[in-house]
Amino acid sequence: MGRKIIFESGSTRESAEIDSTGVRHARIRIGDILFDCELVHRTADEVVMRVGRRTIRVHQVQKGQYVVGGRTIKVTDRRQNGEHRTDTQMAGELRAVMPGMVVKVMVREGQEVEAGTPVLVLEAMKMENEVKSPGSGKVKRVHVKAGDTVETDALLVEFE
Repeated sequence: MGRKIIFESGSTRESAEIDSTGVRHARIRIGDILFDCELVHRTADEVVMRVGRRTIRVHQVQKGQYVVGGRTIKVTDRRQNGEHRTDTQMAGELRAVMPGMVVKVMVREGQEVEAGTPVLVLEAMKMENEVKSPGSGKVKRVHVKAGDTVETDALLVEFE
């Protein structure tokens, strides 16, 4: 499996593994249970997915905090190397939140950027999504170019 996360709601704490299985599809394992998911729609602060016959809306309240079915859930990313980070701690990286194709890169190495500066355009589900800088800093390295296909959690850009 690919990306590992920990999610918490009240006193409940679970870990999950997410593996992209296509441009709009993912497989999520929670314990011994496996879920096949299809991305139906995505905006800047909401994701709609289909799991079996159910449609689920996930609304982002703030970085690392989501509302699903009326319940608030905190999500922490658990990296393969054992490091933990919440979505608010960027650690100088910009990663793909979904699989897609890079349409345009709008920054170059050495460029100074402010929080919210457009960095690149990622096409997913036939929609172009402008990906913005999570904070201010200097572009250390651009890992993608126009035409590249990326998977969820792929490293796109590093910042100093």
